[in-house]
Amino acid sequence: MIQLPNLGESPATVLAEQIQRYLRDHFDEKITNESLGQVFHVHPNSIASSMKKTFGITPNNFLQRYRLEEAVKRLLTTRKPISTIALEVGYSNIYYFSNAFKRTYNLSPAEYRKKYTNDD
Repeated sequence: MIQLPNLGESPATVLAEQIQRYLRDHFDEKITNESLGQVFHVHPNSIASSMKKTFGITPNNFLQRYRLEEAVKRLLTTRKPISTIALEVGYSNIYYFSNAFKRTYNLSPAEYRKKYTNDD
């Protein structure tokens, strides 16, 4: 199937939307601007600038937010250990995951799970 770009969208917007889809589909993998540049055949700086211009956020920031959103879903819908969830959403270091989670939600992953699930 051939996709024709919307004539009203700039090339940077089209690229940013493609990057965003890719990040959602591959959030559990190690991703850098360099690897994204290889996937999309553009300079790594173009990756960051197109995302920043279109969404106001860098690919790395988008990826971190998306990974944490996925972690929240798993914390609330499964009984998997936090270390397993961290790995599933792309964090190889549980301490880094816990710190990023706490900075974002003001609770540790364990505290978040306890507060928002009804495991009576």
